[in-house]
Amino acid sequence: MRIREPKTTALIFASGKMVCTGAKDEELSRLAARKYARIIQKLGFPAKFMDFKIQNIVASCDVKFAIRLEGLTFSHSNFSSVRHLSSCSDRCAYCITHSLIPSLTRSRSCYCSMSQSCFLV
Repeated sequence: MRIREPKTTALIFASGKMVCTGAKDEELSRLAARKYARIIQKLGFPAKFMDFKIQNIVASCDVKFAIRLEGLTFSHSNFSSVRHLSSCSDRCAYCITHSLIPSLTRSRSCYCSMSQSCFLV
C-alpha cells in the first residue's frame, strides 16, 4: 500500500504487522504508520496503532569523485574483495568484510538484495 503524503510504502502482513518505508525522518514515519492503520480501520479491520519502533535507517552520499574499486580492493585486501556477479556480469561489487563494521561481525558474507554488503558500480 502507498500514500502520497508523507511519500511512503507499507508492507502489510497477515500476522497484523506492518513495515513502513520511505519516510525522511522518525516523525514522518510515525505519521505514515498511523495513516496506514487508519486506512486499515476504514476497511473494516480492528486495527490498532501499537508498538511503533524504528528498526532501520539508510543513508547515502555522493563523495564527488570516482572510486576505483579494484584499486581500493588491492590496497585493502584484508577488508574487501571484488566479485563479478553472474547476474550482473558487467558490474563489479566491492564487498566489505564485516569485521570493519562491529555490529555485523556475525557473518562475513554479503547482505545486499542479491544475497551478497555490496556496492555496485
